Amino acid sequence: MSTCVVFAVSIFDSNKIYVLRDFLECFRKNFSDCDFYIGVNFGSIVEVEGIIKEYDLKANVIRLHNSNLYCGSDASAYQIALSLLQSSNKCYDVCWFAHTKGAVNNRFFEREMYLSNLFGKRSLVENLFESKEFFGSYALRGVSRGAAGHDWSVFNNDHHIEICSNVAFDVFNYTHVNWSYIETMYTIRGNVVQAFLRNVSDLFFSTKIQEPCYFEITFPWTVSRMGYFPYVKENRCFFGEADLKTITQNWLNKNNLTHLIPYLSLP
Repeated sequence: MSTCVVFAVSIFDSNKIYVLRDFLECFRKNFSDCDFYIGVNFGSIVEVEGIIKEYDLKANVIRLHNSNLYCGSDASAYQIALSLLQSSNKCYDVCWFAHTKGAVNNRFFEREMYLSNLFGKRSLVENLFESKEFFGSYALRGVSRGAAGHDWSVFNNDHHIEICSNVAFDVFNYTHVNWSYIETMYTIRGNVVQAFLRNVSDLFFSTKIQEPCYFEITFPWTVSRMGYFPYVKENRCFFGEADLKTITQNWLNKNNLTHLIPYLSLP
């Protein structure tokens, strides 16, 4: 399978360089054959690009210099990284999304979990995409509501493309599933990402994203909007309030996607 990695880098403190190195070392070990599209967030220390170069990855790197586009989260780094992917005109079977988890907070456990149980499981994850025609995305954790109590069925923070609103257009003909990934680490089928990039205008990249969690919540909904199966490893909501598998089954029934019901049995 052809694979790329979209990597959002936010390193504002030289004491956090080890976080960047943790990810780059994992990528060198597990993704050395892949293309990388790396967005360096506004305000990141000047050493970042040089450190990336040390790891000899096939890296396309862009830095956000415009403070007016910085939204206070990894979303602005993902935004410019996707602009590189769009301009490359390349298509991939699978796109992995990563960001420098723990560089602006103390999230050692979460970083180690993702490095080991997501990025360290590349073959297992990509085999699912290869063997299951309608397998759309893979992540470890999800939530049935937002941290601030958002109801996903009425949540709407779209940015120049109508994903949350469930308006049908192009190949986005289904409603989104009413749960969300968390922590902005996941893998998405490549043609879903390409469909998204095909439908965004230059305004998507040239205007500030208002929702700091856009790439945590809204962007992964492209998968269910296209009728692909959104997989989450832990079926229980991270807040412990709901069974995500049940919510997914309700979404399948609502959208007449009953041919995907066997996917609910995936471990």
